[in-house]
Amino acid sequence: MVISSRSTFDEIVRSYATHIESKILLGWEPTFMSFMYNPLNGSPSAVAEQMRFEVERIYGILLTHRSRRPSKTPRDRLPFFMACPDFPVPKYERDRFSAISINHGRHLHALDLSPPRTRTASNLADIVAERQSLLAGHNRPLSHVYAETMTGSPEEATAYVMKAIGRGRASLDDLIIMPRASGEARYGRLFQN
Repeated sequence: MVISSRSTFDEIVRSYATHIESKILLGWEPTFMSFMYNPLNGSPSAVAEQMRFEVERIYGILLTHRSRRPSKTPRDRLPFFMACPDFPVPKYERDRFSAISINHGRHLHALDLSPPRTRTASNLADIVAERQSLLAGHNRPLSHVYAETMTGSPEEATAYVMKAIGRGRASLDDLIIMPRASGEARYGRLFQN
């Protein structure tokens, strides 16, 4: 679904930001993430599907580091994850050519909220840094996964993650929300330990 107006986009951002803020107030830890890819083959839709699959794979891996039995954990206690594609825009400072030429510059940004009690004492940014070779590398679809504790307001972070939707470069159908409803899981390994 393509957003028809700026006011509709702002309402959607506020709605997600309110949800995120309510979880933060309950002690959930917010993390901003970026997913950078190696060159992927195929049509634009095939590339988008590969990127989506990789993000869902990473969610599954990180899920098992934070929840002992994710398939038995109530859905509302699993980490909340929202990702959206992003594209380069003209800037005063030029991006490295390689960064904007790979997959036409398409990459993903995400917000992750970890529940107050998880399997590990480490925060998500530390887990991602420690497990980088498991998540990404030159021989994998993902070249690098960045993660840092969210410092801005929930509304600013949500708007940043969804900015391609606001600019009309992506649609709400491109938004990736995890966890999926139990009947909605697309990949069998997603909830395995």
